Amino acid sequence: MESSHSDLPIDRTRLPQSITQMSAASESLPGERTEALSAPGSDEGQSELPDIPGYRLVGQIARGGMGRVLSAVDLVLEREVAIKVLLPNRSAVRFVNEAKITARLPHPCVPPVYALGKLEDGTPWLAMKLIRGRTLSEILESTKTAATDNNGEDESTSRNLSMLLQVFEQIAHAVGFAHSRGIIHRDLKPQNIMVGEFGEVQIMDWGLAKIVRADLQAESLSSFVSSSPGIAPLETEETMQGSIMGTPSYMAPEQARGDEVDQRADVFSLGSILVCMLTGKPAFVGRTVRQTIEKAASGDIGDAMQRLDQCRADPEVVAIARRCLAVDPNDRYEDARQLAAVVSDYRQSVARRLREAETERAEARIREAEQRKRRRQLTWASSAIILSLSVGMIVSLLQMRRAQQAETKARQNELQALANEAKANQERNAKDAALRAEKEAVAERTHALEAEKAAKELAEKRRSMAEASLRFAQRANELLSSVFIGLNPVNEFQSVAEFREAIHQRILKVMNELDAEQLGDPVVVARLQHHLGDSLTALGDARNAERVLARAVEARRKALGPEHPDTLNALVSFASAKRELGQYAEALKIMEECAKGFEAANGRNHIATLTALSNVGALHQNLGHWKLACELQEDLVRRLRASLGDSHLTTIKTLGHLGESYRRMGDLRKALARFEEAKNSAVNYLGPENILTLQCMNNLATCYWSLREYHRAIEIFETTLPIQIRKLGENHPATLLTKGNLGVNYVDSGQPERAIPLLEVCYQNISRDRTLSFVIPALIEAYKETGKTKEAAALIQEQINGARRALSGRGGEYVALLLSRGRLLLQLREFGMAEAIFREALGVQDKERSDSWVMYQTMVELGSALRGQKKWDQAAQFLIQGYRGLKIRKDSIPKSQQYWVRKALDLIIELYQESGRTEEIKKWELERSQYNNEGKQQNNEKKNNLAVGPD
Repeated sequence: MESSHSDLPIDRTRLPQSITQMSAASESLPGERTEALSAPGSDEGQSELPDIPGYRLVGQIARGGMGRVLSAVDLVLEREVAIKVLLPNRSAVRFVNEAKITARLPHPCVPPVYALGKLEDGTPWLAMKLIRGRTLSEILESTKTAATDNNGEDESTSRNLSMLLQVFEQIAHAVGFAHSRGIIHRDLKPQNIMVGEFGEVQIMDWGLAKIVRADLQAESLSSFVSSSPGIAPLETEETMQGSIMGTPSYMAPEQARGDEVDQRADVFSLGSILVCMLTGKPAFVGRTVRQTIEKAASGDIGDAMQRLDQCRADPEVVAIARRCLAVDPNDRYEDARQLAAVVSDYRQSVARRLREAETERAEARIREAEQRKRRRQLTWASSAIILSLSVGMIVSLLQMRRAQQAETKARQNELQALANEAKANQERNAKDAALRAEKEAVAERTHALEAEKAAKELAEKRRSMAEASLRFAQRANELLSSVFIGLNPVNEFQSVAEFREAIHQRILKVMNELDAEQLGDPVVVARLQHHLGDSLTALGDARNAERVLARAVEARRKALGPEHPDTLNALVSFASAKRELGQYAEALKIMEECAKGFEAANGRNHIATLTALSNVGALHQNLGHWKLACELQEDLVRRLRASLGDSHLTTIKTLGHLGESYRRMGDLRKALARFEEAKNSAVNYLGPENILTLQCMNNLATCYWSLREYHRAIEIFETTLPIQIRKLGENHPATLLTKGNLGVNYVDSGQPERAIPLLEVCYQNISRDRTLSFVIPALIEAYKETGKTKEAAALIQEQINGARRALSGRGGEYVALLLSRGRLLLQLREFGMAEAIFREALGVQDKERSDSWVMYQTMVELGSALRGQKKWDQAAQFLIQGYRGLKIRKDSIPKSQQYWVRKALDLIIELYQESGRTEEIKKWELERSQYNNEGKQQNNEKKNNLAVGPD
């Protein structure tokens, strides 16, 4: 039985998820529980204090959504503690979950739990560290008030932000530690974070936390919870998925929608806290609870981004907040550890810049002091010099006056001479300027004429290119139109198959014309070649499709580049054609290249990336890599359902591929479930007669055949075959595949006469489609069961003759084919024909002087054929020789085939039992007993070696 798969890329459509199940009338947001522990400050509830052995209860500190918090004294260690007691009708699972999870987080910022117990009525309680301080929510409110009182002074605001970032870094480190232990908090918000009087941070309320690592999930809390009356059973991951828990103002979109979450949801919540530090409000703010939930579920972060743009924080801090708030989890930090490292680097760079600025200010003060000192010294020295020169200056002034008068007269004469010279130079410069202006005007006129000429030439070139492109497009359209022009399906063709063949021939004609004609534009040619290639593949002519698609790929690589989407799409079609030709390894290599290209260009969850990966999984199936294909397809189905939904074509196809992987691995129940899912989705979203729906139904029928439920398989194949004939034609590969599968089911269910016509049609088309070879054994068996032994023998001989022609000179391959045909004849009890084939196989091996274990296996099978003809002596000779050769070479036989040694021994004993030779029976039964003992001894030695190990 064979199943088929095909993939056509479809545009991605994302449907919004409904959030109408959330109640808008709720008075508090989900998960809005404020349980910060502080020092005793109230005696409220003194009369209701429970009695807990080992502790003296002082009073009630706080009361939250899950429980109330009491102050107490540990009577053994004489220390103050906080005791948290679950309120009635609250979930004990989350209460106990908080205790168990915090016990796994030995971190300074996670309050340690000292004890966990139950009151007399079974109500759980836990004792934990008593934290003195304020919640981060209170600190943010006080810093907001202080900023208002100081009119937003920069120094005060900067100091507050520095303190808040220090707190934020501690929070990120603590949450990152939890992520490293496989734990996510899922309810991070300022109300759940305590800051002590010395700046120490404590992250509270781990009741909604979740263990995401599989090795940690194995530990269960069910024993504690189940023993407490009135307490709900432990919630598993399956029951929690789809429920919405947390605080919407700080909640990641995927968490608000009830999707499965990981560490990146906590990163979003940390980003919302950082936004609150920077702007005074969290990521999502609505007028009502419902509006806030809707904003969170839809990922509406526009308001938060606008507030970040308007805040006066450093761009580096704003960038950190923006990345945390990315709607797509893949665009956020991987976990809180990575976020903490980035914040730490930023704070260190700020501290470094502050130290450098302080150093520069100190150096400036030193330079200024040195300059003042030099100025004072210069002033005293100048005064002394002026005093000593004053006397000499008075005497010199009289002499200087007479000299100045004489110098003035000489200067006037010199100035007059310079003026005369300047006037002459000015006249010469004016003449030179006029000449330069005239030359520049001539040059400008020349340049303008050249520019006008170039513009005209460019316009003419563009017009010519446009006309050429139009001609190319018109010619391309003419070629495509010629496929359908003049066809009259109603009057000219008797069947869909004739019409399809006419279309096929016209496409080949266009392809040949395109090879001979030069359209000029390689991109237009490549686009046309791509369309022709896809059409030929769909019509079952993969050989010509491969040829024309190879040219389309090469042209697009040269014209557009290897990473262009059009190039990648052509590569997908090229790989599909190679797959249809059975060139699976080459197709896989090409399709993996496409998947990497689409992911680099569009992201890992884009429809093009997911479709290419679906094709990669299908090609692994074609190559027999069933386990690898199964792992890849399971992950792909989850991503497809999350990104595209159950109704998308690629989701449906991948479910079918996954079912086939499970079927080939032997897990038929899982295969059946996946095939049923694919079929139901296809029927619901595509209709019962869609081609993909028919393929899904045939895959389901194939699985029923594997389960030997032949009547169910036949019912499905008989439903789909008439529709395929009507829509695809009698000889389409998909129609032939269904005919072959239906024929095999008829044979296996004891209806060989109904199988023969179907199987004969498939056999006649094997030369065109080698995947139909699976019908040959069924057709031989059908001939045999209906008494057509001559037809069966002729078919077997035809197969052998074909193998001789095809495998001439390739001894190993020819021997393998002969052995498979000989075994088939043994099953059909055609012992004489089987003898001839096994003797021929021995002759080929003897001619090549082969001494491998396969040669002795062939002797055993020849002995079986002789035994079937009651040629006892000859049979005994070959069986014994084969057994001894296999026994000697046992270590060289693959483990999966070593059973042949024991099988040969059993056949010898059965031969002597049938021929009545009692003495030989005793002899060989003793041989079998010794062989069994040797096997047990070898197994014991292996166990001892494993237990003791090497010296």
